[in-house]
Amino acid sequence: MVSVTGHRPTGLTPPQQRWARDAVGLTAHRLASAYGTRVAWSGMALGVDTWWAESALTAELDLHAAIPFTAQADRWGAADRRRWRQLCAAAAAETVLGGDRYDVRMLHARNDLLVSVCDLLVAVVCSTATSGGSVSTLTKARRAGTPVLWIDPVTRSFTRERW
Repeated sequence: MVSVTGHRPTGLTPPQQRWARDAVGLTAHRLASAYGTRVAWSGMALGVDTWWAESALTAELDLHAAIPFTAQADRWGAADRRRWRQLCAAAAAETVLGGDRYDVRMLHARNDLLVSVCDLLVAVVCSTATSGGSVSTLTKARRAGTPVLWIDPVTRSFTRERW
């Protein structure tokens, strides 16, 4: 099982967004075809999580949606809300961690779940980032000894850790 963590679109420049989206798609296909990956976990946030969910479905992986609370997409634009609902409907499984209201604790609980269930964490995290949920999740995975595929949109590099 593979989980993903990564920046929202606002955390990346437009060229970094395009590169990261392509890198995530390539990674999902490579993990499925070359490594036999069958399950892809996503935290279902905008940006990398959504790109991963879409790529997982395209690569014919079973998408598992880790939803921090049912109101996750409520503040998003109409197109993003519609896409979130479509991805949730296409998921093989959903895990909802909190209730129906925004709760920052559930964001952390979702990230903890993503680390705990995976055999590999794909982390799309800029090497210039020093804080935020994705940096925190990457740090937790490293501390847990979880293998990481670090995809850096700044240097446009892939780094394998603990494989």
